[in-house]
Amino acid sequence: MWKITCIAFIAALLCACKSQEKTFSDEDKIAAFQKLCKESAYESFAEKSADGSVLLEGAGQAFGLSGWSLSKVPDKNQNDPVGAAHLQVLDLEYSPAYLLGNLFDGNNAVHEVIYTREGVGTNYQIPAECRVAHMLSVKSKEEAEAAFLHVCDVNRIVKSLDGVRYYIGQAYGDPDENEIIKFVFYIKDRVSGRIIAEQRSYQLLMGAMSEDENRVILAMGGAQGARNCPLTPPDQVVKRVFY
Repeated sequence: MWKITCIAFIAALLCACKSQEKTFSDEDKIAAFQKLCKESAYESFAEKSADGSVLLEGAGQAFGLSGWSLSKVPDKNQNDPVGAAHLQVLDLEYSPAYLLGNLFDGNNAVHEVIYTREGVGTNYQIPAECRVAHMLSVKSKEEAEAAFLHVCDVNRIVKSLDGVRYYIGQAYGDPDENEIIKFVFYIKDRVSGRIIAEQRSYQLLMGAMSEDENRVILAMGGAQGARNCPLTPPDQVVKRVFY
């Protein structure tokens, strides 16, 4: 009898604790996100302060944020699941593959992007240099589109970053109770270490939203979308920094 009573008490305690867990509606999450964007989002860039080639990593390790300081997290892959939806994030605005195409779209295209990526396949008909991680020199919209489609031209593979002075970077924090993550987009001078452009912002993860109209799942259910604060689009930041 005592054992049954004890079990019942523990079960009731667990139920009480669970009922006290705070849940947030979609409206709560969106309101919290908009408040952060309005009060804390920030951007700064020095126009026409860079000239030459820029490095953009399409593959590699993710970055993590401690406060707003940038620090690399070597054991966290950028494709790891994020947030309550347990899905990776596919940001169609800041994703390197999409950003690459936008950098050569419209006016004031950049001169050259060195784009790093994983191998494009294992088929023996694919050149060996393309089957492993490599760096591509991209100088036109057509070449950017080919890179997006995983086309590999061995004549555009570069072996060294000598002369590539600038780097486009991103850093993400962990999601809070509202599924909001800190986010930094920046351009760095690889020689001096100076940050010449920076956006300190936030992203709202959309994969675990309650309402169907708010939930955003991309890539055939393999990734979740994210909402960004209304700052200058990333390709425009890069174009305004470069001559």
